[in-house]
Amino acid sequence: MSPALRTFDLGFTVLGAEEDRLRSSHVASSFLQNLPLLAPNLEALVVRGDFNIYLRSLQSIDHFTRLERLSTPPTLALDEHTLRVLSSIATLHDLSCWIDLSGTSAPAFGQDAFHQLTSLAIRGASDHIFAFMRACQLSSLGHIDLRITQPPSSRHPRDLFAALCQHCEPPLLTALDITFSHDFVSRPNSLMEYFEPLLALPHTTSFHVVFSSIEPSIRDDDLSRFGAAWPLARFHVEHRTRQYAQRHLVRPTLSGIITLARLCPFLTTLYIPELDPRAIPNASTGAVPALGHGLRVASIMNIFSPLSMEVYLEVAGVLDRVFPALDLDAALKECMGWGKGWGEVLSFLKAMRVGRVNGGAYADLLREGWR
Repeated sequence: MSPALRTFDLGFTVLGAEEDRLRSSHVASSFLQNLPLLAPNLEALVVRGDFNIYLRSLQSIDHFTRLERLSTPPTLALDEHTLRVLSSIATLHDLSCWIDLSGTSAPAFGQDAFHQLTSLAIRGASDHIFAFMRACQLSSLGHIDLRITQPPSSRHPRDLFAALCQHCEPPLLTALDITFSHDFVSRPNSLMEYFEPLLALPHTTSFHVVFSSIEPSIRDDDLSRFGAAWPLARFHVEHRTRQYAQRHLVRPTLSGIITLARLCPFLTTLYIPELDPRAIPNASTGAVPALGHGLRVASIMNIFSPLSMEVYLEVAGVLDRVFPALDLDAALKECMGWGKGWGEVLSFLKAMRVGRVNGGAYADLLREGWR
């Protein structure tokens, strides 16, 4: 192996019996342990594997002299000691890892631990990520990707995000990716219930949240507060249960989306799970401004009841007036297999555009064809 090697993507896969997996764990761990001697000038190391790799394999990782990026697999969850070793690598800027801080609520990593990180992707239980945050000084962080695998044992979920804001430099942190992959005891009543502390990050440009096992309530007030705090943000909230039209949920309305558009003139992406169409703003009263907004990407997984072509047409009329730059072809390709109504709204939007080019009669004929 050449000492000049700079990037190494190392994958381990075993398809054989259990004894082969055990043998492979020893081989992979031994190789990783000796890698700093074989390639001391590595700048990027990605480790992949579907079997256990021993933590001792990373104990000499601080012998790399130029390591800037490290990514480790879920089978190599990092403990307090290993994280302490990583925190001493002054050149490390990009870290992606799973952590397991079982048995400690106050890990000690040393002064200004991980202060040089600009990108952090961390996966683990909420309590463990909370403890990690409180032990770090993430003063250079610009992007964070959290995958929360277990809910907090006693604290409120928003305490984790408060800790993040306290241990980063708020003006620098601009991109937030958050995935809840655990089950919920109770459903969040609003996005603010969890994410209000993040409004302290003034230059946020990307907010992407995934709920894997539950459908969140999203209120118009959530959109207005996010918009007021983050005028430059891309807004993407989704759930992956594929359960729609549950009556106990609160959904944003068209008025809420218009408010978000007013507050975020540079909004380019908007993903929300559902829309409540029951209160259509009246364009004749000025409630639907012709903003000429530049929003290009929009996805609404489901239109809540009442479901009818008249409702879809009215929703399309509002969106056409507020967001004339939507990429409708891309949106139509992306919406297949989701909930109800969004495909019909997009089809009406497309007809309205064609009608403007070819005359209103075309749009009238297409609209009549939906009835």
